[in-house]
Amino acid sequence: CVEAWWTDMWDAPRKGRCPFWNYLEYEENIWRKSNLILEVRDKLLMWKFEAPCNVLGEIVLCWRSTSDSRCQEIPRSRQKILVNEQQEFKALIQHPALCVQVWRKGKVWHTQCPHEKRNKEDYKDGWERNNVLVMLNQSSVPNISICILEGGSCISLVNSNTNLHKAEFLERRLLEDSLSDECEMVWSPHGNISDAILLCPLDKYMRLHLNLAWSICVLIAICVFLLLMLQYRRLKEWLKYLKVDYNSPGFVNSRRVLILYFPDHAAFERLVSTFASALQDLHFQVTVDLWHRSNISAVGPLGWFHSQRKEVLEQNGIIVFLLSKGALEKCTEWLLLGKERQSLFLEEPHTTFAASLNCVISSFLDQEASGDYIITCFEDLFSKKDIPHLFQNVPVFPLPSQLTRFLVTVAGGHKMVTSKDLLKKHSKRISHKLTDAIRKCKHS
Repeated sequence: CVEAWWTDMWDAPRKGRCPFWNYLEYEENIWRKSNLILEVRDKLLMWKFEAPCNVLGEIVLCWRSTSDSRCQEIPRSRQKILVNEQQEFKALIQHPALCVQVWRKGKVWHTQCPHEKRNKEDYKDGWERNNVLVMLNQSSVPNISICILEGGSCISLVNSNTNLHKAEFLERRLLEDSLSDECEMVWSPHGNISDAILLCPLDKYMRLHLNLAWSICVLIAICVFLLLMLQYRRLKEWLKYLKVDYNSPGFVNSRRVLILYFPDHAAFERLVSTFASALQDLHFQVTVDLWHRSNISAVGPLGWFHSQRKEVLEQNGIIVFLLSKGALEKCTEWLLLGKERQSLFLEEPHTTFAASLNCVISSFLDQEASGDYIITCFEDLFSKKDIPHLFQNVPVFPLPSQLTRFLVTVAGGHKMVTSKDLLKKHSKRISHKLTDAIRKCKHS
């Protein structure tokens, strides 16, 4: 613009004109001379937009699943551009598909993928594989739902165009994977699991279609292999070993197990999900509230707990009371409140753990918990010496150091274990899995 005024007059009126205001080509010249600078610092992505003049625009995170596909916007990641000032995106995955775009009036002026060259070799097998971006939605009631990102919006599995079978089964398994370590967090606007964007593998849930010729070749190969095996006397023994090793983890009965825990934080919930999944892999019938949030919202936490407790005890099952710092605080608060302990439910009407304390602690106070309950804790997160004397009248197992004894007790005793070798093998495998999950929880 041009401005003119009298210099020999105090407070002289000024006249201004902007002759180039309506010429869009000059604004485009400014954008052509602009530059986007990205710098990666651990999990932070620092960005700076350089331009000769102030301009109005937005910067956004996006995901480019293949090297030649359109970059899909990540919801709730848009920020207004501050020219020549350094800004940041927090808690980002270092993945070659993660990119940054600068928009102005529906037009993309800059696109950069900061990890494309540095990490592409590390992701060579998974760079363009069948992954899906999902977003966890958490309302005021702790009911986590999941949706798939398509075209910049979040679509429920039922309405998604993705080629999936059994949408309800997939939604449950994806939710379990999201709360465990199967999925990777791409970005979260709040730094936690609420409204987080996750990258989950889909290959194990989708129908893999093989052509007819390949199917026939595989079938012929299997038949030839079986005919050759029939000629050896060890076939029967081999099949027996195969059946014992893979079809039965070493326990005769699939006992019902109800896990009670307090959700200290999102990472602890993922650890509990990993623990419950490991028990379920051993053919235990595991029930844990984070897998049944929809049912809890429908019937209420108190009704859901009592129905599950009744079924478990009627079927000679076992209740695993998992102690943590948050659980101990709630138990102490319950004992101190006395007759006013109903205020726990007014504060947290949705918390299954709080709803169960009237029944659980009363059983321990009345010396009726033996045979129905066992106490456990993750020893790197909660010390055994901090367990109150009230809970010491039932078996107590710090994990993973006493995992073998814990599994024997959950199974119903040594008489229910058919193979000590299988018990040791599965205990070792689960111990490694829990140790890794506890380490991640401790450092998150």
